[in-house]
Amino acid sequence: MATSVSGVSFASWASAATQCTNPTFKTAINRPWSNTSMHRDVLSVLAAVTKTIKDNGGKESPSEYYAALLTLMSESSEKAAVAYLLKLTMSKAIQDSLLRKTFGEAAKTLIKVLSSHSSSTDSSLNKSVLTCLGKLLRAQSYDSWSTDSVRHIYRHVLRFVDSEKPSIRRSSHLAVVDILGSSNVVSLTGDVIFHPACHQTQEHLCSVIRQEMRQLLSSLHTKDIDCTRLLHCINLLTSIIPLFPSKDVKLACECVLELANFPNPLVVTRMFHSFKIMFDSKPSLKTLPIDIAARLLTAFYSCRPNDPNVFTISSTNDTCTGIDALISWMQALISGCTYLCSLSLLAMKTEDNELKQTIGYIGRFSIQQLANEHVDRLVKTLLSFLISTPLPQLREPITQKLNQLFTEVVDPQLVSCQLADILPDFIPSVLTHFINGLQYTHYEIWHHLLCLIGRFIMIISKVLPSNTTLYPTSLTELFKVILHLHDCLVDGPKSLINLIHVDPENFSLIGLNDLGEKIIDGLDSVCLLAIEYIGPELILPGNIFSLEAIIEELETGKIALQRSWLLPLLSRAVPQKPTALSIFNKYILPLADRSVTVASIHSTTALSDKSRPPNNTLITSSIKVACQLWSSLSLFVHHSPTDWSELSTGGLGCRLVKELNSSPALRPIILHTFRRLAKLAVNDDSAITIMRGGAKTAIPTMLSVYESLDTSTQHSLKQKIQATLSYYLPILSPKMISSLTKTSMIKFENTKEPIYLEIFQILIAYNSVQELEHNVTRINEYLRNICAGSTSQTDEFLNTHFDDIIHIIYKLTKKPENTLATTNESLKINKDITETIETKLTTLSVCDMKSGKHNNKSSSQHFIPWKSLLRCIQHLFKRVLTKELDAITNTNHSNENMTAVNNLIDNDRLKEFANMFLPEILTCLCELNQTVRYLAGQLLINLVYAFAGQPLCDKDKKSIFCRSQSNLALDTRSSHPPTIMNNIISDDTDSEDEDNNDVQLNSKSTYSSLGGLTCSDGMEDNDDIMSTKSMPRGSPMSEQICRALNLVLSRLWPCLPPHNRSATNAVELVLQQSSARAICLLMKHRRFRQALILNINSESELMCQLVSTLLSEVNLISLNLVQSSQRVLIRLGLQLTRSLIIFIKEGSISLASVIETLQSVHSSCKRPLRFVVKSILEKMIKTFG
Repeated sequence: MATSVSGVSFASWASAATQCTNPTFKTAINRPWSNTSMHRDVLSVLAAVTKTIKDNGGKESPSEYYAALLTLMSESSEKAAVAYLLKLTMSKAIQDSLLRKTFGEAAKTLIKVLSSHSSSTDSSLNKSVLTCLGKLLRAQSYDSWSTDSVRHIYRHVLRFVDSEKPSIRRSSHLAVVDILGSSNVVSLTGDVIFHPACHQTQEHLCSVIRQEMRQLLSSLHTKDIDCTRLLHCINLLTSIIPLFPSKDVKLACECVLELANFPNPLVVTRMFHSFKIMFDSKPSLKTLPIDIAARLLTAFYSCRPNDPNVFTISSTNDTCTGIDALISWMQALISGCTYLCSLSLLAMKTEDNELKQTIGYIGRFSIQQLANEHVDRLVKTLLSFLISTPLPQLREPITQKLNQLFTEVVDPQLVSCQLADILPDFIPSVLTHFINGLQYTHYEIWHHLLCLIGRFIMIISKVLPSNTTLYPTSLTELFKVILHLHDCLVDGPKSLINLIHVDPENFSLIGLNDLGEKIIDGLDSVCLLAIEYIGPELILPGNIFSLEAIIEELETGKIALQRSWLLPLLSRAVPQKPTALSIFNKYILPLADRSVTVASIHSTTALSDKSRPPNNTLITSSIKVACQLWSSLSLFVHHSPTDWSELSTGGLGCRLVKELNSSPALRPIILHTFRRLAKLAVNDDSAITIMRGGAKTAIPTMLSVYESLDTSTQHSLKQKIQATLSYYLPILSPKMISSLTKTSMIKFENTKEPIYLEIFQILIAYNSVQELEHNVTRINEYLRNICAGSTSQTDEFLNTHFDDIIHIIYKLTKKPENTLATTNESLKINKDITETIETKLTTLSVCDMKSGKHNNKSSSQHFIPWKSLLRCIQHLFKRVLTKELDAITNTNHSNENMTAVNNLIDNDRLKEFANMFLPEILTCLCELNQTVRYLAGQLLINLVYAFAGQPLCDKDKKSIFCRSQSNLALDTRSSHPPTIMNNIISDDTDSEDEDNNDVQLNSKSTYSSLGGLTCSDGMEDNDDIMSTKSMPRGSPMSEQICRALNLVLSRLWPCLPPHNRSATNAVELVLQQSSARAICLLMKHRRFRQALILNINSESELMCQLVSTLLSEVNLISLNLVQSSQRVLIRLGLQLTRSLIIFIKEGSISLASVIETLQSVHSSCKRPLRFVVKSILEKMIKTFG
């Protein structure tokens, strides 16, 4: 057989050679064989059997192969190959009925072969025969197992369960499991029964285990390698014991328990692990009754492995140790307890009376009592073990097991099975064990115990009485010990040395410091969990965690404050249950006042008596304690308070307002409290009533504080007040909000202070629709909030008065003295967008507004910052486009190709909007404020996208329109797929301050997401743009973009030379500068450049001519700009030239024309701009060589 034949060709050859078409033997043909001799024999036998069947007129059915192979088994010399093929047939294709009919003859043949080759070195034959016997016995009915012949055959299978050959032993184990798990043994009555061979199997395995154990003990061969057979028998018994009836389970468990004192840790570990698997498998009550399970658990305590201090574990690295045996013992106990407790829970929850009666009582004990007794004993045993064990390797595993026991067993037993009622001493005894473990002599396990204490507190809090100070004595004693330890360790981990009275020279200081940190963390965790789960009642005066001691130390002049570590925990605690505000108001707040009094007295004394130095440390400590006590207020507002009335009748609300006004240090705490309370009051009418009553003083106080804050240094506090108002205002009545809004507006009109405008902006969005209509005539900077439509009221108002808002915004963009004279003329709808922009731009005081402010103080009162106006225009533009696209969608709903978006290029509404605001957009491109320039450029690009029929990008949605995905078809083929950038059309991230540095933008490249596409204002890499050469030409969307781009750019040509004279004054200079900036911005936009390249060689002649004309016009303008004497215009001309380099390869722009432009730079600026020209030449050389 040639080695060059592939696997597929060999399988084809083997199929042809054997001429076998039965799929049962596909495995024999296709599988890889390590034994080539065996492979050859299998194929030859299969070919011979197939030929015999065909010669006799057979159909190659499984039964024919079964009969032929069974006959051949006793005659052939290749018995291993025949047995393998027979195994395949019996395993995959032969029905149980045929196996039952041929049982006698088949078993006789197989036993004969097995007996004659039992000592053979080749295990493949015996392995196949054992599998065949297993399939044969599995098919036998329940009644047939009463005959001796069947049981005799089964003994031959059991004989190999402890074979030294792994493959034979594995086959025997699989056969036993397969037989005992057979579904053929079903009783006539339909009751659940067990296999008749269970007892025989149990007897054999127990006999083998006992015999092997005696032999190993007598020969003193108890190493791991000598116990292989014993371990394999234990594993087999473990896997089948859930299939046994209760009497066999009992006998098997007694046999396995005899191994508890076997002098090999691995055997002991496997022995207990087998019980764990049995319990975890959750067997039926007929397999493992409750009484047997309970007796097993009791027996485990007497079979505990030897004490760990006698094990020599340092010399055993990779083998099993006594520690593993102890861990396995604990796991078996926990699994057994879990099994009993699951039955206890089932008895409590089941509605099946028969089942409840079956498991309800075991003798004179109820299942709940039995389970609880075992849980009690196991918890105490493991705790004692943890406290007494000298081995560090055991402490962490015991802690993990106890944690598991608390979580999975104790918790449900306490909550559902009356563990605390049945065993009243359970909780006190566990707490007593914890107290004993916290003695100084056991300091090495303190951090383990503290972890368990925290878990136990979380559990018992569910059964402790709530809202009370009556706690179990043992719990009180435990907390006292914990507090004492923490007080002693107040100076840090190093104080552990003094606490446990050890000689530092005999211990590693690093190890002690690490241990001390773990202990302190554990103590903090326990105290924190106690406050969270048991409740803040623990800190009441005279209670366990009383804070009186801290204040008393301050009042006596002491500054040690041993209990001060408790104060930070109060602000970190997150209670699990609702709490009462009265605890803070009546107990904590007086302590804070006493602490402040101490600081005040010593400060006054220091001022009055100059001879005595002030005790600054005491004053600082007192103020710090007072602030920490106030910080604990957050503990009481995580859940809805149980006594909302405390805010009004108890005086807490008035106190909070007073401190908010007079105590700057407490303002963040109080604002957080109001914020949480306002959030919790939602959907609670009584709470809302109380909060509204308090708002009469709270909200004015917040606004008064807001007025007094300095934006540059107290911006964080202003944000906190804004956040608090955003939660508080929605729950107030419309009348109250209206009153606050009117007050702020009146103050603004009287004082002209911007701070009142900020307050008005905060309040306006929460007014009713009627109030918005009343206030809209007095609109100013806050108009942006209305235009955004962020609330349902503002959205409704915009829908009703949309045109009026547009006109108001337009009037606000005009110079105040010219507004009335030009309004009527400007607002006329111009159906044609060909109106020259120059006349409009010259009417604007561009030069006065370059700095962002008017020079004339009187006119500045009426001037609105461009940032706010541009954002308003942006919001209104979105709404205009939304309405127009929705109208087209509704009109052309039946048009499936949705080409109606092309009509937007001739849309009158968009043209009207562009005529009104495009001059203002161009004006803002010359502003010094970077944010203003950015917003103006964003609007200009959005205008092109709108005329192209593409939707705009929304801050909170991927697109305003559901069909935006179809509009992005072009980008699915581009080298830069569309992405949505964050915070591009954000109105909230930019400050409303007029400072030019309020927003830090990238000076090299400002990216923006417009029209659902990613664009860049910076120069793009040629390779990225030129990748569009491989894209399909003439895409409908790219054509639309080109038309829209030409529509906007053509309105800018008249403003620039050669269509207009060179600038001779400041106004004309700014006009030409803004127009040139707009052209540069659009020509550098990645999406627009890609669209132009796509349509340079378009199949449409009109489109090719449009693109060519547009590029030629840009080239001509750049040539005229560089010839100007104004450096700013020359720079813009060079930028346009640079943007045209990419189009040279396409033939639309000639290389000579670009070079001519560079040579035409005005002589006065050639030297200052030489590096700009050099960079363009370097780019051309890089591109064209």
